[in-house]
Amino acid sequence: MVLEEEKGDEAEADRFRRREEGFRAEVERFRGLAVEEKVRADLAEASAAGLQQQCEDLAEDAKAAVAATEGALKAQLAILLPDFDTDQISFFKDIVDGKVVDPTD
Repeated sequence: MVLEEEKGDEAEADRFRRREEGFRAEVERFRGLAVEEKVRADLAEASAAGLQQQCEDLAEDAKAAVAATEGALKAQLAILLPDFDTDQISFFKDIVDGKVVDPTD
């Protein structure tokens, strides 16, 4: 009788060990998944930072292009109309009632 109880206890202990091993394996699997997700998050963050920098670079390039175009147009006007005051002309100004005005005024 005692022998059967010991066998039962051993079987129960084995079952608990297998469950523990299973739980440990699951913990390791979840740790691996967590590492993968961290890597993905870091890559996404780096990608977002790169895209932000590209947007800032594009904005600077656009500003430079506008300034260059405005300078070229003023230079052409100065040649065609030497007495014309080009200081009032700007790419960002509007014409209202026949006058050049700053839209922010």
